[in-house]
Amino acid sequence: MKRPDGQGISFAFFRRLLHQDPTRAPLIVEAKRIRAEAWADDALLKSDAPMTSQMDVGKARVQIDARLRLAGFADREQFGERKQDVNVTLNMADIHLDSLRHRMVENSRPLEQALADSARADFKLLGRAPSGRVGSNGSDSEERSNQAPVEQEAPVSRQHSDSVTTPEGI
Repeated sequence: MKRPDGQGISFAFFRRLLHQDPTRAPLIVEAKRIRAEAWADDALLKSDAPMTSQMDVGKARVQIDARLRLAGFADREQFGERKQDVNVTLNMADIHLDSLRHRMVENSRPLEQALADSARADFKLLGRAPSGRVGSNGSDSEERSNQAPVEQEAPVSRQHSDSVTTPEGI
């Protein structure tokens, strides 16, 4: 199509004219489908054509890929790549609880060690040595030999003063 001054019309103007009439919409869809088939047929013809050099093969490969890609864009149902649906469901509460459980397991000490430490602390408060099975091999002598001697601390007496000292000049 040409304008009255003899120059060609722009693609945007042609597209606006084409889509102004709603009855043309199904015809446009059909034309795009036919164009996609034409590109796919052209790609097939190029792939079947004899080639004499590696340069011809490379050039034909680029042309075939371009035509097939354009055909896929024009008619996605027939020539386009199908996207697979991926459904991912995450339960954030379960993920959070699992991370807390892992952190608790990593930071916890073995039960036997925790009980032995608790028993030692109880006996330390009472002021006597533990008896019975405390160490890992059944003897408490191993535990006592690795530890520094326990010293009894004398109670600290604190004197309370009723007088309050204040800096001078206040």
